[in-house]
Amino acid sequence: MQQQRRAVTFRRLKLPSRRALFWAGLSLLVVAFVGSLIVAYRQELTAPMTAAMAFPGPRKERLRNIQIVLTGQLPREPEFEGKIFIGLEDTPIEVDHLTLHRDAVGAYAPSELRLDLLKDNAFGVHTNPADMDFPAADRGHSRFPFDSSNLDLKISFQPAVPIEVIRITNRVPGFILSKWTADRSADGSIRLRFSLDRNLFTQILCGLILFAGFCFALLILGTQTASALGSSVAAFFFSLWSLRGVLATQIQTFPTLFDYAIVLLCSFMLLGLIWRVATHPELMGKASR
Repeated sequence: MQQQRRAVTFRRLKLPSRRALFWAGLSLLVVAFVGSLIVAYRQELTAPMTAAMAFPGPRKERLRNIQIVLTGQLPREPEFEGKIFIGLEDTPIEVDHLTLHRDAVGAYAPSELRLDLLKDNAFGVHTNPADMDFPAADRGHSRFPFDSSNLDLKISFQPAVPIEVIRITNRVPGFILSKWTADRSADGSIRLRFSLDRNLFTQILCGLILFAGFCFALLILGTQTASALGSSVAAFFFSLWSLRGVLATQIQTFPTLFDYAIVLLCSFMLLGLIWRVATHPELMGKASR
């Protein structure tokens, strides 16, 4: 009797149909996609162009500073290009130049940069903007669109100078400045840490291109007639690589992780085309003629 009651109870339970599960999954996917776009838009609105880090000191005015302007990324190496400017205001200094020393970062050896000192009424004692590379201990920009970089730099000056503020300006296309900190040691050396995160919208766009390409590949292989299959597959290849060109300003190297994904999708399409030709006699017959 108990087994019969259990069987009746299970029969009364109605599991969701496949159609209901499909629409539920699709709704969750749409909500997640729209939420990601909102987060990406807020990231663009709130991302700082310049970050300032001040060290404690007796002076209220923080004028003796280091200004770093990041302008671009190197194509292959995990390194960013930029300029550095040092303003010392009224600091008494007897030498005519400073030597900036950067400690080793990952596989990059230490480096030194000579900065000539100038003096005028506008800035006091200062240096001219000098070109400088900023390496990151990462695997390079071939990981696009997941090539966010964490920079951890330790710099010192000879002779030592009293730095009160560090300002970082980000002008690298496609990257967001975040998580910046600076510490000054007793010997005057400075440890500077910050992150350059790949724009979330760019990552979403890459994912959308690949997902849409996969869906269109299934649609073409499953619905196209024999006469239109060849032209549809050719149009798919050209369209996919043309969409890659939309991101050309963000991609400084080739190939990237995104390119490998496109090649994998094209290979899937090619295998599907071979399968259609091999499993449909009318295609084989037209080919033999």
